[in-house]
Amino acid sequence: MHIFGQWLSRRSWRRAPTFGLVLLLGAASSGLADYRTDFAHGIKAHEEEAWQEAAAWFQKAIDAQPKAGGKVRVDGKRELYVPYYYLGLSLYYADDLRGASRAWRTAREQDVWKKKMERRADEYLVDIQTRLNEIALSAKGTSTLPPAGPTSEMADNAASAEEAASRMRAIERQLARAERRVALLDEADVTAVLRADATLAKQRDNGLELLRHARKITAEADGTVDPVALAEIHALATRAAVALEQVVAEALEKLKEQ
Repeated sequence: MHIFGQWLSRRSWRRAPTFGLVLLLGAASSGLADYRTDFAHGIKAHEEEAWQEAAAWFQKAIDAQPKAGGKVRVDGKRELYVPYYYLGLSLYYADDLRGASRAWRTAREQDVWKKKMERRADEYLVDIQTRLNEIALSAKGTSTLPPAGPTSEMADNAASAEEAASRMRAIERQLARAERRVALLDEADVTAVLRADATLAKQRDNGLELLRHARKITAEADGTVDPVALAEIHALATRAAVALEQVVAEALEKLKEQ
């Protein structure tokens, strides 16, 4: 009995590390599955234009697995795991310009993304810098106003008008950006791709509808100095430009594959 007890004790001791290793491997596997699930949720929310929700999912995936690379299955498709790129897109659409810039700079450091992703991020980073410069100039102009006096109200009105004009110029740039993509959509090769791809054609239609709406409310807002209204118009015009850019980029990518 004493010998049997020693044998059992030795056998239990030998098995214990194996059991512990199984637990550790199980926990690691669970963590990997979680980041993939979080990333997939983020992609779905991004496709539904739920930008804040998408950003939260991508950030959660990053917390579990910050390193880009590999593929994640999303609705039957295998998507490249580049969470910082998609986090940047979601934050950009949500108007968190500095957050988007930080995310894309990290994505650039990891250098795993596709070329079309890099080109798109570069275009948006230029737009971000332009908008941040305009905000800084507006703030600087406001800070130099006289604190009081009979002309202070006139100065306030002038500053508001100048800021509104600056915002309207930014809106016009986004509309022009969208119009350039519309011209590309009319190219024969791109049109052929859209005819053959119903999903991409629907995305084009959504982008064109956003652009029509952005044009309409821009015309209606002529002369307004309401910063909130102008910010909303700018966001809509940007969404239209981005949506159409994405359609053109995907159509051109399909043409390369043919």
